[in-house]
Amino acid sequence: MQTQVMIIGAGPVGLTLAAELARFGVRVRIVDKAPARTDKSKALVLWSRTLELMARGIGTERFLAAGFNVGAVNLVSGKRRIGRLELGAVETPFPYAMMLPQSETERLLEERLAELGVVVERNVEVVSVNADAAQAILKHANGTTEDVTADYLVGCDGAHSITRHALGADFKGETNSSDWILADIHMTGYPAPDSELMIYWHADGAFAIFPIGPGHYRVIADQPPSGAARAPDPTLAQVQAVIDRRGPGGMVASNPVWLAGFRINGRKVARYRWGGVFLAGDAAHVHSPAGGQGMNTGMQDAQPGLETGAGAAGGILPCWWKQTFARRCTPAASGCSGRSAMWAVRPKRRTRSRPIYSACCPSCTAAQKRLLIRAKERLQREPK
Repeated sequence: MQTQVMIIGAGPVGLTLAAELARFGVRVRIVDKAPARTDKSKALVLWSRTLELMARGIGTERFLAAGFNVGAVNLVSGKRRIGRLELGAVETPFPYAMMLPQSETERLLEERLAELGVVVERNVEVVSVNADAAQAILKHANGTTEDVTADYLVGCDGAHSITRHALGADFKGETNSSDWILADIHMTGYPAPDSELMIYWHADGAFAIFPIGPGHYRVIADQPPSGAARAPDPTLAQVQAVIDRRGPGGMVASNPVWLAGFRINGRKVARYRWGGVFLAGDAAHVHSPAGGQGMNTGMQDAQPGLETGAGAAGGILPCWWKQTFARRCTPAASGCSGRSAMWAVRPKRRTRSRPIYSACCPSCTAAQKRLLIRAKERLQREPK
């Protein structure tokens, strides 16, 4: 029987979509050109809304067992705490930010997908896509090619999406010129409980510490533009220098798990559908990596339409994609991009050329967002 849905890309978005479709009995194939899942932590957090949708569908138990919950965010300027967000105030069954490395998220999603009878086909590259016929040519590891026609194709193949390029879809937006560093490290001397996140506003720029687990943290900070083709990866010594200068002192980093440089991109396609081909996740919209924005909005791309589509006997695919997918995904992605832009804070007494902080908190209540705004305004009013 012909495949109903061909999914290109087996990251968190593609795996989520495949699992949701499979549990409704849709005939699905999922391919990825990589030989194995990522072994990097990458997107680190699952937010409340993502977990709520997972609870309605593919389930959350295995994820909750593997994750580490963060219940508060502290905002610090100099030696003073100028704001605190208690995530426990969010009206949700999951009032926290659940820290789980993307490598683990993918492992658990693939495990669930296998239980539903679908195996990821790896070392399979998409060579071309025909939107009119929902058709793709696949190249296998042994060099053979396969011509596949499905009812629908969905490109979940990331920011450099082959599917998007094949469609000729514009990916409008911009790249911030600042370089950023990311370090997953072990560290002693953390000045807060491991269940709390710390954000420091410093004259040099941004500095944030995300607990991954006891004694294990992610540090992110912006740096002056290097002018290089890509943001250079930092050394452990460079990370320690940032910790010493922008932090409160006393923290010592060791045993780095992952050191990387990056730049912030904000881009989005104008629409999600071209005939029988759709884009989802980073293939359709990219954001600052702070707060796992891309992964969470992408996983939400793959889920909400099924809430209404599942009831249409024999017609789940048309009900979902024709009426729901683009209409509901576009506001979510745009909203997250808007929050990212809002938090590119440039206090007057600080360096204007680089954002102090860029983040997205999909779980924040209106009151908590007002608290962030007041903290930002208070910082801007401080004397030079």
